[in-house]
Amino acid sequence: MDEAAEFKKEREEMFGGKIRFMSYARYIGEAGGARPLNIGGLLFVINDTIHFEDFESQNALMSLMGQNKKYSKTEFSLELDDISVLKEIREKHASECVSGMLPEDEILNAPGGLTGLFFKSVIQLLLKGKPSIFFDFLDKEGFKNLVNEYMLRPE
Repeated sequence: MDEAAEFKKEREEMFGGKIRFMSYARYIGEAGGARPLNIGGLLFVINDTIHFEDFESQNALMSLMGQNKKYSKTEFSLELDDISVLKEIREKHASECVSGMLPEDEILNAPGGLTGLFFKSVIQLLLKGKPSIFFDFLDKEGFKNLVNEYMLRPE
């Protein structure tokens, strides 16, 4: 079994359900978190829970130079119910918000049309009772569709 299939199997057993969505994602950080983290990893959804998990990456050049950083695993989860709003915003605004330079409630949606082509956009998840978190996704549309379908479902 290859590594990806093994990972999926382990997580499905661990969390008791099938993976409904999975994408490489870059966790930019949390509103007011002091500095952007920019940690790459896998974001996946099992049942109604979003999970994020990074993996140790080995930079061969830094290893040769003896400058290895101590790796600290990042993993967390949140419920889809915790999301009050999903916004597509400019990446610059996400970094400014994480750094504390821009309040999360002042972030505007990313521009569309031709103007939108000149700016990288990322996802802001406004959470109920918690600071916003920011992600850049490989499959941004797939994640937006999953969250929007969840939010529109009848109670």
